[in-house]
Amino acid sequence: GIGEICNALLSEMDGFSGYPGRPVFVLAATNYAVEPGSSRCLAPGLVRRFDRCLKLELPDCAQRRQFLEQLAGKRKLLELSQEGLIRLALRSHGMSLASLEAAAERAMRRALQENGKATDEMLEEVLRGGASEEKTGALLERAALHEAGHGLLSYQAGKAPAYLTIASRSGFGGYMQPQAGRRSVYTKQEAFLQLQCALGGRAAELVRYGEENGLSSGAAADLAVATQDCLKMLCCWGMGKTLGTVVMEPEKALAGPLGAAVLQEAKELLDEQMELAVAYLREHERALEALSQALAERGYLDGAAFAEILQ
Repeated sequence: GIGEICNALLSEMDGFSGYPGRPVFVLAATNYAVEPGSSRCLAPGLVRRFDRCLKLELPDCAQRRQFLEQLAGKRKLLELSQEGLIRLALRSHGMSLASLEAAAERAMRRALQENGKATDEMLEEVLRGGASEEKTGALLERAALHEAGHGLLSYQAGKAPAYLTIASRSGFGGYMQPQAGRRSVYTKQEAFLQLQCALGGRAAELVRYGEENGLSSGAAADLAVATQDCLKMLCCWGMGKTLGTVVMEPEKALAGPLGAAVLQEAKELLDEQMELAVAYLREHERALEALSQALAERGYLDGAAFAEILQ
């Protein structure tokens, strides 16, 4: 199995240290994470065998577009329009070129089954994890408002969206893609703004529909993210009053004698950030309405269209 192969590789690498001949240099490249905590992470025992680890930046939008253009030129089954190339480059933010090529391969396999060619729409469905669900009427308006709320609060936090869509895929009613990935270091105020961004969809619904009708199940995933990030602030980043500078995993903190106090502090903090998010969107309600209307009409907004609406 995989474990046996890994053990054999580790034994071979250990043997290099006593090799009597010329020094042996081992070079390797991977798309897997090297730090523990990811579901796709290399075994720590393997990582320790390497003296240096060089991290390369993921491709930017222009590089992803160029790669897709080159790939379409080589593969006859892949037929992408110029507009599609731009859209796909935006929507594949955070993907390596290997991951992007694998997505294209899945789209081409589907095209073979349907005796056709892999189009922009097919590749978009693969990137977002499945076919889009159609929205109409009130559901479309609520989804557009929800994503507009996320986008506007992300803009407030200094991360203008690179892409906003109301297409439903993989259980999500829509999707907001920031221009940059999550930071490795947050100040307390930046962490607060990040919480407000996560709560932006629910806050937008509250602004338009009020306390009763503004509560919907569409915010479930957002609330889970906000809760996890809030507990991380209190338990792992030393930003809370209950634990202070004592650091522990949230699960252990909640299971311990101070668990109720930590949970109460998290509730108060999230309630406070929700109030701030609602207040910000009320103050900028005209922009919120303009964004949600454009999303409802077009289905998606890229970074340029988002910025143009806010001007």
